[in-house]
Amino acid sequence: MGEAARLRHRVAALLGLGVALAAQEPPPAAWRGFATFAWCPAGFETDLAALQVLRDLGVSGVALGVDQDPRPAQQLGLAIWVDQLVGKGVLELRAEQFEPLRVAYERDRATSALARPNCLSDPAVQGDLLAKAVAQLGKLGQVPAAISLGDEISTTRHVNPLDFSFSVPALAEFRTGLRARYRDIGDLNRAWSTSFADFAAVEPFTADRIRARELADLPELPRNLAPWAEHRRFMDDALARTMRALAVLVRSKSPAPCGYTGLQPPSAYGGTDYHKLMPDMDLYEVYDIGGARALAMSLAAPNARQVATVFAPDAPRSPRLVVAHLADCLAQGMAGAVLWHAGLLVERGVQPQPTAYGAAIGAALRELLPWQSLANARRELSPLWIVENHAAVQVHWMLDSADDGPTWVRRLSSYEETHSTSLAARLGWVRLCEDLGFQPRFVAASDLPARLASEAPQAIVLPMQIALGDAAVTALGAYVERGGHLIADGLAALYDDRLQRRERPALDVVFGLEPRGVPRRDAILVQQGAPVAAARLASGAAAVERGVRAELAERGAGDLRVHTEHRHGRGTAHYLNLAVCEYGAVRLDPARVVAARDLRRRVAAVFETAGLRAPVEVRGSGLPTCIARTILRGPAGRRVLAVRVNALERPALLEEMHKRGPVAVQVRFLEQVRIQVRPTEWLGPAETFDLQLDPLAGLFVEFKR
Repeated sequence: MGEAARLRHRVAALLGLGVALAAQEPPPAAWRGFATFAWCPAGFETDLAALQVLRDLGVSGVALGVDQDPRPAQQLGLAIWVDQLVGKGVLELRAEQFEPLRVAYERDRATSALARPNCLSDPAVQGDLLAKAVAQLGKLGQVPAAISLGDEISTTRHVNPLDFSFSVPALAEFRTGLRARYRDIGDLNRAWSTSFADFAAVEPFTADRIRARELADLPELPRNLAPWAEHRRFMDDALARTMRALAVLVRSKSPAPCGYTGLQPPSAYGGTDYHKLMPDMDLYEVYDIGGARALAMSLAAPNARQVATVFAPDAPRSPRLVVAHLADCLAQGMAGAVLWHAGLLVERGVQPQPTAYGAAIGAALRELLPWQSLANARRELSPLWIVENHAAVQVHWMLDSADDGPTWVRRLSSYEETHSTSLAARLGWVRLCEDLGFQPRFVAASDLPARLASEAPQAIVLPMQIALGDAAVTALGAYVERGGHLIADGLAALYDDRLQRRERPALDVVFGLEPRGVPRRDAILVQQGAPVAAARLASGAAAVERGVRAELAERGAGDLRVHTEHRHGRGTAHYLNLAVCEYGAVRLDPARVVAARDLRRRVAAVFETAGLRAPVEVRGSGLPTCIARTILRGPAGRRVLAVRVNALERPALLEEMHKRGPVAVQVRFLEQVRIQVRPTEWLGPAETFDLQLDPLAGLFVEFKR
């Protein structure tokens, strides 16, 4: 029996054991309404008096590791969230596992340092991981309310770049996959621009090797990144496959929702391809970096429960700011929140008492109680799609790191958060749409052909989608021909899905752009997520690239051309050539308000041309432009409008507004409705209502025709 067969046999046995154990368990603890779980440090879970304080604050339950005793919390009726069922070291490498290899590789550049500890392609590692899950589930006793399979899962550590894995099992599995995808070694060599003698000799390219071939002293954009990109996709697949197998096993034993927490934003490294990770989980928490939360909500399974981690505001900020965080959770239709952490909520001692942060949590939960039934409510999304393609994430990472030289291995997660073009582009469009009153839906590029065959959104946005496959390009072209509206900010479809550069960007004809040569690297005016100084227009916004030409185009400084508009069939294609990627950074910065205003004005005009109208307008004297409006459909078809000041990234603004008190606002619907602002009290029918907006708690209004 081979290794793969032995693994399948072991998994089948473990699944059988899981089913047998499940039959002996009591029903799961109820997860009713909006649930809050306080993460408990070691020792806290046995302090009955401190746990009592948590319960009195209105906290629903506690998040415990598998080695912590759940019985005291259960005795008080608190629900149990199982944190990191299989622990650390496999799904998330510890620093002591990762750092020595990173340092060794940075010093010697030898692939011997690139064998991932606990390699996800190793059948023994997979089998042990599943066996540990079964063992831990067997120790739980009462079925919990939720199970976190892993926290901050990654093929490296977070999204830190290192070309894992060159282990023997990984290379064997990688080569097997190549044999299945390519007709022969010649086919692979043509796709990779390589000269391997046979599949047994194939090795993926490290970032160093591909950079030496494609970036060294070349004025043009990289020609062919396939030998590196295919290995990145292989590692993405390995993580997704592992999580899928683990979820199947856990569900066979427990009816509790399971998934992961602390999911990193999409990156070339770390395995965080959301299109592969999200559909198989029924519980998730993502770090809201680079628009990752909006992406996850679009790609998750329809009934998956989303939670967010709420942290204590940094000093000297008021603990009262937690109201804004919890209101944001409810406005997004989340199922609950993990509170970090119990030791900060309760001051322990002979007579435990709530801390200022704990008291603020309790007050916020009471204040928002009327709307906690919106947990897991469905958002009513706008007829506006934003395309996401992980291949574009890979290209942008390579271009962002082009000038790093050998120090690219130090592009750690914290640095990437503020120096990533793909993260900035996604966040810019998410925030711009929200500020204009829209709730867009993300659609994976690979799903476009099937989705567009049966659906027709009002408009589709390509946020710096520098890589798009031929099938997606064809589907988008046909969509515009049938009367659709396509909008790109720049750098659209220069590469295909394999990361082979095209001689001409594939959508230029659709956008009506004049033929241009192979783009040079210095023609790209966005570097690491921000436009260069020379890209700035007099109006405030900035251009993305040089060399854009079209019959209908606005002239900028020098040879810059922005906002081309082209009729293609019955539809219209807009090539903005505008750095929307900076909007997330400038929208709340008073010193950069001109750029933010210019981008809002230009995109609003394009949306209006496409026939897009925000379902609700909110106006008020002195009201900032960052007002998000979400319509939620809750139990029994109940519709609720959630209005909030969308400024969690700038708590000082929220505090300033809070000190001034509620803001008088005028809320205008597209049609006449009746609204309920207090129990049993309905107003209307009317289109416009004068209401009060709390800067922290927001405004929740039930409405109906």
